[in-house]
Amino acid sequence: MFGRRTKDKRIASEQARLRNAEVRKVLVAEGQSRRADIEVRNRMAYDSAVARLIQQSETIDTFRGRAAGLFSVAALIASISTTAGLTDALHPLPLPASVLLMIFMVGIGLCATVVLWPLGGWSYAPDALGILGYQGAVVDLLKEATEELADGIEENEDRISFRVWWYRSAGALTLLETLTVVIGSLLSR
Repeated sequence: MFGRRTKDKRIASEQARLRNAEVRKVLVAEGQSRRADIEVRNRMAYDSAVARLIQQSETIDTFRGRAAGLFSVAALIASISTTAGLTDALHPLPLPASVLLMIFMVGIGLCATVVLWPLGGWSYAPDALGILGYQGAVVDLLKEATEELADGIEENEDRISFRVWWYRSAGALTLLETLTVVIGSLLSR
């Protein structure tokens, strides 16, 4: 009877050890699964941040092209006012209209210059050397790099908004320039 209890205890102990080993395996598998989920989530966030930086760069390039075009249109409006017969030697633009026209041209040129000015501190991509030199786990690297990219995206958005405001101002000045030429040519008749 005494031997049977010892055998039962050994069996129970062995069963408990096996259960604990199975529980440990499950916990390790769950931990690995959670870690894999975190890594996938970090990778998605990182890829999203890089894609947003590319999109921001394309956006600023688009506005630069538009600003250069807007300045060209403004110059065209000023030159058409004389070459298309809106004004001539007998019917020049009134002096206030001519002064306004020059002010609008300078304003449009200034706005276009601000939009076209090179960007300082613009975030284009993640820091390759920083990634290569990172000593921690890949999961932590992705998270840290994504956080830095998110900060860069915010700073870029501020720069884009600043330039968009100047671009819109140039558009408004171009409209005012056009109205000045039309009204001035009507008043000169």
